[in-house]
Amino acid sequence: MDRSEAEELASDDIILRYGLAELISSGYQGGGPVEEAAEKRIRELKSAIRAHVEPRNYSEDASGTASVVTDPSPEKGLEVVGNGYHVRPHVLNTDLNGQHTVLTALENGKPKGSGKLLQRYYPHASRLSVGKKNAANVKAAEAARKLAFITTLTPHKPSRIVDPEEDARGALLPSLPLEDLVQFIDVFREAPGPGLRWHMRGGKPRLNERDGNFASSPPTWAFSTVGLLAAVSDWSEEAEYDLQARELIGKLSRSRLFLVGESDITPRSFDRAPHLETLASEAGKLVRNAWRAADQLTGEDPFYFRLHRFLTQFDWHSLRQFLSVRVTYPPQFEPFLTGFFLQDMDPDVIAAAKAAGKHANSCCYYAARENDSYKSKETYLDELEGIITSADSGPELLARLSTQVGRLPKGDFPESAEPFFDALNAGEIELSRAKNVLRSYLRIGATFDNSHDDSSSGDGGSGSPSDVSEDDAQFTYQD
Repeated sequence: MDRSEAEELASDDIILRYGLAELISSGYQGGGPVEEAAEKRIRELKSAIRAHVEPRNYSEDASGTASVVTDPSPEKGLEVVGNGYHVRPHVLNTDLNGQHTVLTALENGKPKGSGKLLQRYYPHASRLSVGKKNAANVKAAEAARKLAFITTLTPHKPSRIVDPEEDARGALLPSLPLEDLVQFIDVFREAPGPGLRWHMRGGKPRLNERDGNFASSPPTWAFSTVGLLAAVSDWSEEAEYDLQARELIGKLSRSRLFLVGESDITPRSFDRAPHLETLASEAGKLVRNAWRAADQLTGEDPFYFRLHRFLTQFDWHSLRQFLSVRVTYPPQFEPFLTGFFLQDMDPDVIAAAKAAGKHANSCCYYAARENDSYKSKETYLDELEGIITSADSGPELLARLSTQVGRLPKGDFPESAEPFFDALNAGEIELSRAKNVLRSYLRIGATFDNSHDDSSSGDGGSGSPSDVSEDDAQFTYQD
């Protein structure tokens, strides 16, 4: 099969297309059959399957660099974790940990026995196929099996361990056209990452790349599109990646992403998010600080899921679901909320709503500080949010909220908030939308400099405001 035939074969299957793009990125220009080039590439990828850390009694703070096992052995029970061998997280195949069927199939660089690579050696490409392809005819082509095998083994894809207890691994594959996919792999290949560094966790050496094999990897795959855009945006700050990485941001925001795991993990797809192209430079800050909101909950999964759904769908329904999780948001969330509201609302009204929410938030802070043995800041916030959600009209919301905030320290709303309340009172804003806008800004934490006060609390601290006014105070977070 020549390159043009391979391109047609992979045109509507992301696993096959990713394998072909990886092959092209590795130097294949179409000068021979795809099957031969793919088999050569598989032999090369065999040398990146495992890493080895010398087994010994390490201290809990020990760290180091593992070595690559360039010639893995197919012998059962030899290259296992107990002997210091680790299957790297980009390898999407459970057989490597148990029966070593892949290594046996790759012995001397060629499949063994039937002369074919069986379907169990790679993820189920048919689950992602579109159109007429199905399991039968995907399996029928030798080139398809080998291209899918390249996708399974290549380290040049965003990968991580998604379930540490089960050692389940997953990868994010952007559904880009072939040429753009080659560009993505070229950039990913040269991007910074953890390499083969390891650290101790739970009394055992652990490869850093288990948390993500690329720089600025998000803390969970729940971020998917947002996390990958944030990482690429961070890479674009490096001079040598600037142009290509910035080009990729727009392409990635307009493409679907597939989360692909081992053959027994059902792939998931994530929708396009073109609106995130203009916010990509802020995405890294949000991803790195989202844990500060999630840590206020007993379980983080619903929060991350609802946050990602809002960021990708960017509609009022997903915003309402996100706001149903009552936490204080880091300031890095504000550009995304403002960007959403500005899609169909007056900028002056949104600026005024932000001023109102920020002021109410700081009043709750000062009230809790003066009465810390009686009420927490969160209690005051919940009371204000209860007033907002229960109001039956704009005038009622304004009257009740102004009264309640006026009872708190530094209470009366500033003049900068008036355009929002005027529009609300005049019925120029739909009540439900006005409530959600106000609740969003109310929940954004304030920036305080705690360097002069060691008694900081978990949601931002109780230190004194430094270089900002009391009405403009916000909690300090990373970035």
